[in-house]
This record gives sequence, C-alpha cells and structure tokens, in this order.
Amino acid sequence: MHIVTSNALIKRINRKLAHEGEVLKTARSYTTDLGWHYIVDLHTGALAVGHAGPLDVLGRELGVLKAYEGVGQ
Repeated sequence: MHIVTSNALIKRINRKLAHEGEVLKTARSYTTDLGWHYIVDLHTGALAVGHAGPLDVLGRELGVLKAYEGVGQ
C-alpha cells in the first residue's frame, strides 16, 4: 500500500474541486456545524458542504485517492 499524507490528499482534493469552483477547508477545531473539513463555494463564499467526512472517503468519492493508496500523517 502506498501512503499519501493528509496534506498531499487535501491538495489533490482542492485541485479536483477547483474545477467546480469549490475549495476544501480545514477547521482549527471541531465544530458541530462544520466538522473538521468543509467545502466552500468560491463564487458565493457560502458553505457548500459541512462535515465533508474523512479525507480518505472524500478522496475516493472524488477519484483522487486510488484503491492501493492509504492516508498517513
């Protein structure tokens, strides 16, 4: 299994989301409204997705994390 750092995965996700006019943000502390990771629409500045989920799940849904890759520190 190939290990991908969380920072590298966030960059991959943001490159993919940029095509849709969105960006993944990471909260400094967990909140019930946003969770750890949330997605913002760049055109309106509005919250597009709160609680975007674990990075590995989001990465696989977007197709930027392959089946043979895992997330490390």
